[in-house]
Amino acid sequence: MLRPSLSRSLSRTMNLRFATPIASLLMRTLASALPVNGGRHLSSSSDRFVLDAALEAPAGFIFEKLPFSRQTRPFSTRMSALPGPQPEGEPDTTDFRIQFYDAEGKKVSPWHNVPLKSGNLYNMIVEIPRFSRAKMEISTKEENNPIKQDMKKGKLRYYHGPIFWNYGALPQTWEDPQVVGGEELFGSGGDNDPVDVVEIGETPVDAGSIMKVKPVGCLAMIDDGEVDWKVLAIREGDPKFDLINDISDVDTQDRTTVSLS
Repeated sequence: MLRPSLSRSLSRTMNLRFATPIASLLMRTLASALPVNGGRHLSSSSDRFVLDAALEAPAGFIFEKLPFSRQTRPFSTRMSALPGPQPEGEPDTTDFRIQFYDAEGKKVSPWHNVPLKSGNLYNMIVEIPRFSRAKMEISTKEENNPIKQDMKKGKLRYYHGPIFWNYGALPQTWEDPQVVGGEELFGSGGDNDPVDVVEIGETPVDAGSIMKVKPVGCLAMIDDGEVDWKVLAIREGDPKFDLINDISDVDTQDRTTVSLS
């Protein structure tokens, strides 16, 4: 079970309603039409992809069910290098974007051109660095899906205080709003965004960075009637990467991000 202190901290900071704590989940990613590049769609075959890297990892972390997650065929795993981020415009303005470019200098989508897996780990696209306040996110409706600052009622959005984790998304995943959960998820559908990742390591990582992470737990949360999954993970290279292999290890290692209330 996920620790209550972690549930309170996440739900309070994210201003979300906590649904059901899930310690181990099987994320089945079903290939389907996926929004891409300004509203156009990319269709793939009906092959089913299962996130099995965790089964191979020392953590033995098993995803049992994450019903709203879908991904396209992982064509980008053949890439020789990951796309590189390039900030464009002034931060804290509506024009600011973090664009991604391939090795040939072509603008590409981090959502679709970064592979989901990297060996036995997963790739995480960092949207919001630890200790920052600007609410940055992958723009799913813009061409090439750059990272931009979210807006509400015409104003740039900021958290009330610095967040305590590196926050981002799993590439090539999608929480389908047409798939509705059961009673434990209040009959809610997915939030139409990539699956979120909360990286609980010690080091702030720049927005736009692509880093390898190990999942150690997951939260199902309800935001405005939509299911918003939060995969908890730790970055490869973190001092406690080898010590945290399951959600039960998090409190054992006295992580400040968990004990905050």
